[in-house]
Amino acid sequence: MLDIHLEYCPDNGKKLRKIAELNKPFCISVVPVLFQPNHKAFGTIYPKDYHYPSKIVKTLKELVKNPNVILGQQGFLHYCPDCFKFRNKRGCHHENYCLYSKPKSIKEQMKFMQEGKKIIEERLGVSPKLYVPPNHMFDDNTLIAAKKLGFEYFADRAMMNLPPYNLKRLIILPEIKLGQVGEIVYAHYDDITNNFEDYLKLIRSSNYSGKIIPRKIAPSKILKNRRLKLDVKKKRDLDKN
Repeated sequence: MLDIHLEYCPDNGKKLRKIAELNKPFCISVVPVLFQPNHKAFGTIYPKDYHYPSKIVKTLKELVKNPNVILGQQGFLHYCPDCFKFRNKRGCHHENYCLYSKPKSIKEQMKFMQEGKKIIEERLGVSPKLYVPPNHMFDDNTLIAAKKLGFEYFADRAMMNLPPYNLKRLIILPEIKLGQVGEIVYAHYDDITNNFEDYLKLIRSSNYSGKIIPRKIAPSKILKNRRLKLDVKKKRDLDKN
C-alpha cells in the first residue's frame, strides 16, 4: 500500500486527481497547517504559496468519501521552531520529537495534535485514522497521545523489512521507500513525478480489504529499527556540518 505524504503541490493536484480516478486503496497524509493560508508560518517558515491550493482541497474532499482511502495526519505545523533557527546544520521538519530538545509531555503533544486533527475535520469532514509523526520522529508519549486522540494507525520509518504490528494499542505501519522490501511504501507528493507510473502500478496492486492486519514481531526488532532510524537522522545532521 502507498502512503502519500501530501506537502508541496507544484502541479496543483494533477497527479492526485489521476490517482483518485483509479478508485483503489491508498493512504493520503496531510499537514493541517497547509489548510490555513493565512497562518503566520507562511512567509516565515514556509513560502507564502506553500499552502494547499483550492483544487487540492476539493480533490481531498472527494477522496476521503472513499472507504478504501485511509486519511492520515502529519502533526500540525510539521516543523520544529528551535531547529528552524539552525536549519543549515540540522533537520527541522519534525514536531513530536527532537534530537536536540527535551522530550515533550503527552499533554504538550496532544495539544498540537488535537489542533491539527480539528482543522482536518473542519476542512474535510472526516477524522484522520492514521497519525504520521513528521519526519517519522516520535517517542512513547507520541504513541500514547495518538491513541488517546482516537487514531487507529501510526506510521514509522522502516529501516528493515517489518510487517505492520501492534504497539501501545495502535497498528504501526513501517514505511519504506519505493524499491525497498516491505508492505507500506511512502512518498512525498512532489517526489512522485519522474516514476509516476511505478506508483500508479503500486496502487493498482494494493490488496487492502478494509483493515490492515498486524502481525506479531519481536520487541528487539522494534528497538533495533528505532535505533537504526535515529542513527540515520543523526548522521544526516552531521553531514550538514
